[in-house]
Amino acid sequence: MVRKSLYQIAQLILGEGISRAISFGVIIYIAQKLGPQELGLWAYTLALNSFLILLYNLGLDIYAMVEATKNPSKIPFLVTNGTTIKGFSLALLALSLPLLLKDTRLLTLLLLLLTSDFLQSLYPIWYYQVHDDFATITKIKISRSLFYLLSIIPLLWFWPSIEAVAFAYLVAHVVLVLFHARPYLAHFRWDQIAIGRWKEMVSQGLFLAGALIFTQVYNVTDKIMLTHLLDMTHTGWYEAGYKFVALSIVLFHLIWTVYAPKIPRTPSLYRPYGLLIALLALVVALLFWGVGEEVVLWLYGREFERSAQAMEEFALMVIAYGLTAIFISPLALLGKNREWFWITLTTASLNVILNYFLISIWGLEGAIIATTICELLAALSALGVVRKRLLTPTS
Repeated sequence: MVRKSLYQIAQLILGEGISRAISFGVIIYIAQKLGPQELGLWAYTLALNSFLILLYNLGLDIYAMVEATKNPSKIPFLVTNGTTIKGFSLALLALSLPLLLKDTRLLTLLLLLLTSDFLQSLYPIWYYQVHDDFATITKIKISRSLFYLLSIIPLLWFWPSIEAVAFAYLVAHVVLVLFHARPYLAHFRWDQIAIGRWKEMVSQGLFLAGALIFTQVYNVTDKIMLTHLLDMTHTGWYEAGYKFVALSIVLFHLIWTVYAPKIPRTPSLYRPYGLLIALLALVVALLFWGVGEEVVLWLYGREFERSAQAMEEFALMVIAYGLTAIFISPLALLGKNREWFWITLTTASLNVILNYFLISIWGLEGAIIATTICELLAALSALGVVRKRLLTPTS
């Protein structure tokens, strides 16, 4: 089982490696062509969008993955009602945004991103996780990046703006729907729509959604507060360095993607999962400490020297994210949605406070330290629950 999991992880890493290499190159191209301020606007928009996605997703993807793992016969019900609920939620959100936002650029970017993310929900990763089809997940990741690249190069050439980046993102998802949505949508059944059970589904997903929302708070609060307390340029510097952290988070997520459907059936797999994450986090952190500054300057140029100077602090952030991947990720599988919600609510609230004070004192590094502290506290808070359920002989 462990050998099979490692093979599946290798598949995903190959796909994600190609995908991220393309995306990383695109980000560097955007940074060089549009500069730190426009990159800061893009990072700020992505941060806001990450909250809005959860407002219409409502934790339904995690709920669907857990329920489908327990009972695959529920997939048509989950596909039909999950997709319908998301569609209605997105429509309400899209109609509300113009009433709340006066910045037309920001509004345009958010609507493009939200539409893209809804299209992505028509070929969701959880569906292929449940079917143990990691080869298709790999194909999706690679093809999405390739179509994004093929869209963004001509668009940025003729339309050098962040709006072109968002539109290229939308084009890539439209193409992916045409190629990959059919197997998922084949389970959609009009006779499976059960409005009477939507309350049950949403209530089950509310704590999940709340936990995900507050997780995003301490993931993106630093970017938002850097923008408001300092300026967009500082956010651009932060985003340039954080992209390296994001690569390690993606690797943690890939490992979890493989192990998540297996751990409920074979709890003993949790130990190799945790060991793999811990070793990976340590290796990445050592690389950040050793060569991080030189790599940032080589890729981005001297304009991003402040990003390079902060790579030691970003290394600590990687270790913190590794610990949360080990201890926070299993909570939903264990049915501990309430615990996850309260942990993330507490750490998200603390992160806002820490960012306010630490950014004022240390600027860019203060934002990194604030998130690192909150990630560590979240991991320690979940340790007791996970140890009792997965790390004892009776689990």
